[in-house]
Amino acid sequence: MNELLRLDYLEAMGITQYVARMPLPGACPSPVIHVEVIEPEPKSIAAMLDESFSAARKSTTPPTATSSFSTPQAATTSIPAAFQCQIAIWTVNDLLILADAPRLDNSQLTLLRNILQAIGRTDNLSVAKQFSWPLPQRKDKNLLAAQEHFQGLLDGGLLKTNGLRQILCFGDAVSALLHTNDSAPEKTALQYQDWPVTSVCALHEMLAQPSRKADTWRRLQVLIRA
Repeated sequence: MNELLRLDYLEAMGITQYVARMPLPGACPSPVIHVEVIEPEPKSIAAMLDESFSAARKSTTPPTATSSFSTPQAATTSIPAAFQCQIAIWTVNDLLILADAPRLDNSQLTLLRNILQAIGRTDNLSVAKQFSWPLPQRKDKNLLAAQEHFQGLLDGGLLKTNGLRQILCFGDAVSALLHTNDSAPEKTALQYQDWPVTSVCALHEMLAQPSRKADTWRRLQVLIRA
């Protein structure tokens, strides 16, 4: 058996091999083990230069670099944010009233009745119609989809009630729903198509901040009638 292989077997089995440091008297001479040492061939200068250039290129390449031929699917696309609102709708005399009312309570109804009485509309409030967004059946939940749906309700029926002449809006959400892309912002704030629009802050905002009632009253002056 090869002497190196025999020593490996003994070491694997946990057997310590005794080796004398000097010839022992009367002992047989130790066998001479020839170990062949293979030295690596010296590298050429061209090979060493090629390795150094390769290492330099790897060290200067950014780890997060991306290919210029990336697919369009890899690019991130912005998704329009979902729009939410709860609009209460009444018809009082010549007014179509649209109020941003996420939580419509008796205090808001009392405030609205007082406002209508102050501008000369004495009819009692009927049961409010409701418009809620987003709708479960609509895939798009953004503001543009809400505008299209809400304005379809206005044009399809709400504005066809006999005697309506003006629109009174309470809250920024209502103003956003009435905005049209083909009209200037300053015009949109004053009218929807051919209908004059008066926009004031939401009812719940006036209750939370009574100081806003003064500005609301100034804007409502155009609606006062004897």
